[in-house]
Amino acid sequence: MGRIIRGQVVASTRLDKHGERLNEEILERLFEQVGPDMLLGVQHDISQTPAVKFLGKHLVRLEDGELAITVDLEVLDEEALAEIGGFSISFTNLTHRYGVGEPT
Repeated sequence: MGRIIRGQVVASTRLDKHGERLNEEILERLFEQVGPDMLLGVQHDISQTPAVKFLGKHLVRLEDGELAITVDLEVLDEEALAEIGGFSISFTNLTHRYGVGEPT
């Protein structure tokens, strides 16, 4: 088992480095979709060997009042972590719908 990092923020309602902000409803939806034992690669490249593994997830209110998804991580690749300094979740709120009527 690799090194464990507890309480890593991977997504929040804070303004991110790209100038974007998730609202609480979207963050809560994302929380429901994130698997509790998800594997993450570097730069969201799933063709590469996973660098970390989620060991659990939590939806928490931060000290500044913002909402966040935090996870406990097992580090599988220390070099990758040192190179990029951390991990986050890639997310899009884009939905495609084809046809008419209610989804089945």
